Amino acid sequence: MTTIRTAEDLVRVLREQPELLEAVRALILADELLSLPARVDQLTARVDQLTARVDQLTARVDQLTARVDQLTAAVEALTQTVRDYIERTDQRLARLESDMTEVKTRVGTLNGWYLEERVRRNLLNVAKDEMGLTRGRILAGVTGEMDPQLRAAIAEAEARGSVNEDEVDNLEVADVVIRARRTSDRKYIYAVGEISYTIGNNDIERARDRANTLATVTGDEVIAMVIGGIIQPPQRALADLNNVQVVLPAMLEQEP
Repeated sequence: MTTIRTAEDLVRVLREQPELLEAVRALILADELLSLPARVDQLTARVDQLTARVDQLTARVDQLTARVDQLTAAVEALTQTVRDYIERTDQRLARLESDMTEVKTRVGTLNGWYLEERVRRNLLNVAKDEMGLTRGRILAGVTGEMDPQLRAAIAEAEARGSVNEDEVDNLEVADVVIRARRTSDRKYIYAVGEISYTIGNNDIERARDRANTLATVTGDEVIAMVIGGIIQPPQRALADLNNVQVVLPAMLEQEP
């Protein structure tokens, strides 16, 4: 008879007696098979729990997705509302800007006209104070009527071909033509001027051309001048280049 005292003895006996090994295997497997349904039930219950949990999570995800969709739709609607508001605001600002520009232009034009009229009403004083020309007489422009002697001289010069029709027409619309005595040498001279609050290139060029025409007509010295309140450096340089005198009356500098 074999005595089994240790696990090694049991293993040795089972190897030596295959029939005993088969009997032990059948006994062990029978116990495992008997416990298998319970284990499967436990596993099934666990799977059911996990499935329920997944279903809960899925439902929660669906709720979150629906909420996100709602929020996305709300954000898109708000974004569109903001865009529409910004677009309407931009349009209103553009119209307001345009209106303000027009108002500024009109105010500037009105202000310039008012200041120019002040110069016209005080032209002989301006000539005296700013240019040293006394005993002045306005021949054309400010009064609206051209002096008859000057008109006759122009007609005579045109008749002999000294000046052409375009030059005559240009001279006749000069803002001002005066004849006055220069205090420095007591000599009588002519002055042809353009009056504009903001002196531009065209004012300078017109004064130059009209002075040249009047010099041809009269044969006397003629000063080309531009009278205004503002002149920028480029226009100042152009005036100097064309020998056009710039007159900035003090009455305009005192204006607000």
